[in-house]
Amino acid sequence: MSKGPFTYDVEFLVLEKIQEHAAENGIIVVKESNYALLFTSANNLCEIESVKFVPYAKIERFNTEMRKRNEGKYIVDTVCQLILDHYGEEAKPVVYLKRDGTHWVGMVGDDKRRMHTIDYLTRCLEAHYGDSQP
Repeated sequence: MSKGPFTYDVEFLVLEKIQEHAAENGIIVVKESNYALLFTSANNLCEIESVKFVPYAKIERFNTEMRKRNEGKYIVDTVCQLILDHYGEEAKPVVYLKRDGTHWVGMVGDDKRRMHTIDYLTRCLEAHYGDSQP
């Protein structure tokens, strides 16, 4: 899964929001600030105005607002497709709205569960087929 164009601090805020809403369906919207600098939990400066979770039930309101922006139709279409493709997953579609009017849309999630599953399957295969190393 992509981590997006995030600094470490922004990535931390996004992953924190994803974990907070892991069982819910929806998207994460990150908006860069034009002026204000906020402090992250690590007391580092971060140029983010907000990191919000938009639940699936309120997506239409989000879509209406996005359609007013440049390339808004593309953002809405991409987000809707990501929601359909990844419905019910812990990873969430993320919309990163930059102060210069550009954007990034993609999937972001915590890969711990995936890595745990891969490790588990690897151990199962080694146990079943035997480890080739002495």
